[in-house]
Amino acid sequence: MTPPRWGEEVNKNLPNSLHIVAPGVHGVGGECLRRIERQFLESGSVEGLDTSCVDALEAGKFKVGMDEKGNRYCT
Repeated sequence: MTPPRWGEEVNKNLPNSLHIVAPGVHGVGGECLRRIERQFLESGSVEGLDTSCVDALEAGKFKVGMDEKGNRYCT
């Protein structure tokens, strides 16, 4: 995974590539990407890959706070 702007840059130089962007989501993973990866490895091509599950991805929930010692944290 990489920030979208870097993926776009790489995509310009790889004519057989597929740049998938999950808007608003950081650290994408899970079954959706595993399924796309599996399809790619089985077919050996990006042609015809079903990437529709990416549209349903949502950003994970996290909590920002401060502990009893005044240290900030994010979980």
